[in-house]
Amino acid sequence: MVGGGWPAPRIRHERLREAAQIIRALFTGEYVSFSGCHFEVERAKLYDLPDTPVQIGIAVSGPDSVHLARSTPTA
Repeated sequence: MVGGGWPAPRIRHERLREAAQIIRALFTGEYVSFSGCHFEVERAKLYDLPDTPVQIGIAVSGPDSVHLARSTPTA
């Protein structure tokens, strides 16, 4: 939604957690299905993976967001 403002921090953290799980799972090269509160992914796959794993940058602010970005497991 454009111009709707930012959701509450709890919702932003939920979205960050789900998005990081999906991205990390995709970089395994396997098919990824995910059903969360904010994102739905069905059999997505990255076919052209790099030879060496890449670092993923996630822009966050605040200690809670930093912790989520660093510690989110794969889906």
